Amino acid sequence: MNLTSKRIIRGLAVCVGACALSATATTNWVSDSFEEGVADQGINTYKAEEYGQNDTNYLWVSQEGDASKLVATGTDQDGYTLIRPIATATTNLHLQLETEGTTLIRYVDKILDGDNIVTQSVGFTEGEVYIDTMIKFTPSEDDPEIDDEAVKVAVFVNVNSNLVVYHKVYTNALWTMAANTNSVITDQQIDPDAWYRLTIKMGYAGGEIGENACKVFLNQSVLSHDNAYDDDAENGGSWFLLAASGDNVTQVSFQGTGAIDEFVVADEAAGVGATAIMLTLTWAEGDDAKISVVQGATPVTRGGEVTNGVIDISITADWYQVNSVTGTGITYDGNTGSLAQDSSGTITADEGGRTATIAIGQLTGDAPTGLPGDYATVNAADLAAWSIANGLTQENVENNAEAYLDDFLLDVAPGTDATISISSIVVADGIATITVTADCGESEEEVAFATINGTLVVLATDDLTEAFTEVASEDFEITDESATATIEVDVTAGQFIKAKVK
Repeated sequence: MNLTSKRIIRGLAVCVGACALSATATTNWVSDSFEEGVADQGINTYKAEEYGQNDTNYLWVSQEGDASKLVATGTDQDGYTLIRPIATATTNLHLQLETEGTTLIRYVDKILDGDNIVTQSVGFTEGEVYIDTMIKFTPSEDDPEIDDEAVKVAVFVNVNSNLVVYHKVYTNALWTMAANTNSVITDQQIDPDAWYRLTIKMGYAGGEIGENACKVFLNQSVLSHDNAYDDDAENGGSWFLLAASGDNVTQVSFQGTGAIDEFVVADEAAGVGATAIMLTLTWAEGDDAKISVVQGATPVTRGGEVTNGVIDISITADWYQVNSVTGTGITYDGNTGSLAQDSSGTITADEGGRTATIAIGQLTGDAPTGLPGDYATVNAADLAAWSIANGLTQENVENNAEAYLDDFLLDVAPGTDATISISSIVVADGIATITVTADCGESEEEVAFATINGTLVVLATDDLTEAFTEVASEDFEITDESATATIEVDVTAGQFIKAKVK
């Protein structure tokens, strides 16, 4: 059913409604991240389906004049750090709403029954239904006049930047006359440039209330109001009575300007409305300076308790990685192991009181340098050890990769600018004995060829117009650990020889 208004609403109103003749509840849930579309695609063509000879957008239904379209998100949502409706979704695209006085409808589902398209709904008689989305509000110049009797609840932001919930309220006591009203949440103001997570929990408020109602969550925090009820039917709770009867959700309607992303209708919402399970996070005492752990935007100290849910783990000290997150009854779905310097995911405990242990270690694998050719990657453990020994941050090394390369390969301090050269070649009995010498200039640094971070190689060619190739010989060995290395190579390798560290 359309949400109609007697005036054009510049702000964004989100309305949950149901058709009077809705189909029975199905298990078809909504999950729209808008990543299946392309930038500048009108919502009237997003998720279009072909029925018969007509291409029909049967899920997102817009009216003539609606200018809503998919747009590139960029870094627009970087300021939001809490749990998201779709934990695995990318944020390349979102829906920019410009309904221009019309109503944009997102149906829960429609199916083809013979030649007829039948509207489906999700019921909440035996369990809750969550309407969950990322949203950026535009304040309304005027409160919307909602005269659609099928609208169960609506949420918008008024001209004073306060969130407003449209719902039913008793005029006297319970079980007496009731009227629809706008309840203004005055304890915070909405920033029109910020993204929020808006979650509406549709369910049956039992006990003394005994009616279908909803709870509204903003950034996972439940909203309360004098016009809402607690479980004992007292004012000042968080159960908002539904403005329309019925125990199902058929559609969610949008009117005005604003933006949405990760639109979900499901039987649960991560971090919202679930029974909290507390677990302890810990790690080795010596690792305190190496990592920071946050849940949402809240820092967690070693041995601190957190609510079972999304745990964002970020490495603050350079040159370390998250090796594992383990414990009895603990599972973790974030990335761990080689080069996992930033790890985020969900820690799940099978019961309260469990302990999850984060194990940290030095980097492993091959670290990218940003340099070309043979030096595109280097051993991460060697790079970490060299950098830590020389007091270099990871940012410093990344910004000076080319300047530091030779010093890292020869395992000397940065700025040494060490060089190597072939100081002599002696040929006898078909073997060329090559002496390679390292020069550290006026520095007190010394090169030990047997323990350098790179690999000392000899290359040869018979023709200077041809490329040098590495010499492979059973007699190739470094016989001196000092700044002079002696290497034996078969003379058939080539008459022109050079050495380098790679």
